[in-house]
Amino acid sequence: NATHIETLKVLSGPNSLEAAGVIADKLQLQYAVDARNLAASWPGLQGKLQASGKLSGKFSDPEVTAMINASDMAYQQYRIDTMDANIIWQDSQADGKADINGFSLPGLQGKSLSMNISGTPEQHDIQILLDASELQLNATAQGIWQAPQWQGQINQLEIDQPEMGYWINVQPIKLQASKDSLRIEQSCFTQNITSLCSTVQWQETNTKITATLKDLPLKTLLQPLAAEAQVEGKLNGELELQGPVDALRGQAQFKLEQGLVTVDAGDDPLTLELRDGLVELHIAPDSNKAELRLKAGTASILAQATTGSLSRGTAARIKGNLNAEIPQLSQVSMLLPELTEVNGR
Repeated sequence: NATHIETLKVLSGPNSLEAAGVIADKLQLQYAVDARNLAASWPGLQGKLQASGKLSGKFSDPEVTAMINASDMAYQQYRIDTMDANIIWQDSQADGKADINGFSLPGLQGKSLSMNISGTPEQHDIQILLDASELQLNATAQGIWQAPQWQGQINQLEIDQPEMGYWINVQPIKLQASKDSLRIEQSCFTQNITSLCSTVQWQETNTKITATLKDLPLKTLLQPLAAEAQVEGKLNGELELQGPVDALRGQAQFKLEQGLVTVDAGDDPLTLELRDGLVELHIAPDSNKAELRLKAGTASILAQATTGSLSRGTAARIKGNLNAEIPQLSQVSMLLPELTEVNGR
C-alpha cells in the first residue's frame, strides 16, 4: 500500500508543515517545516526551527537530504542556542556538517559541538569536536553502513576532563553498532604512565563489560589531599559486569599495594605510609556489597557496606560497619587536612 500526498499543509499558530510525495516501501517525499514559535504548537518546547529536505529510497533504509536551522531551543533542562546542519545521505554520497553553538544538558555546559561526515555510506569519514566546560573531545572515525548495521573504527579519540585529565587511545578502536546491539573490541587509553583498557558487548538481553586499570596515580583520586600534601602510590583495578541491562551482575577490585603521604612541616616533614589497600565491589540485581581494607601507618581500617537494588528508581537503603584501630589519632589530620590538633588513640 502507498500513500500519495499531492500537497499537505498543516498550520498551528505561526508554525507550518508542508509535504508532498509518496509514502510506501519506497519513499519519495519532500517536506518543509517553518516553526517560528515552537511553544505555540508544543507546550514546554521553546525556540525556532526551520527545516527542509527530501526522503527517498527504501522505507527501511532511506536516502536523506536535509537542511536544518534552529535557534533558542529549550526543553526542560536542555538548551541549544543555535544549530545549523546540512546532510546528504544517498547511495553514492554521504556528506554532512552539523554545528551547535551554546548548549546545556544535565551536568554539562557546552560552548560548541560540531560533526562532519564525508564519503559514501559504504565508506565514510567522521570527525566530532566537543568544547564544553567540563569536557573536551576530539574524535575521528571511518565506517561502513550496511543496513541495519554500522561498523568501523575510531582512529583517534582524545578526551580532556578537569578532574580526570587528558586521555588518548593507544590504537584504533573497532566497533559494530545497530539499534539492538553494540560491540566494542578491546580499546585502550593512556595518560602518562596510566592505562585503561575495556571491551563492551551490549544487547538488551545480555551485556558483558570488562575493564582493566593499571598504574593510576593515587593523587588523581585524592586531589583535595594532593593540594595540601605530596601523595605517592599507584592504583590497579579490574571490573567485570554481565547479564541483562536491568539485571547486571559482576565484581570490581582495586588495589593499592603501597603509598606515601608527606606533609610539609618545616624541617621535619610528616609522612604516613599506606599499604595493603583493597576495595572490592560485588554487584547484583537485588543487592550490592562493598568492602574497604587499608593500613595507614600504625592504623588499620576495615569498612563494609551493603545496599538494596540500585535500578528500581527508588532510594536504596545502605547499612554497614566500620572497624578502625588508630593508635595515633594525629595521623588522621594527614588524610583530612581540615582537621587540626587531633590527639589520642
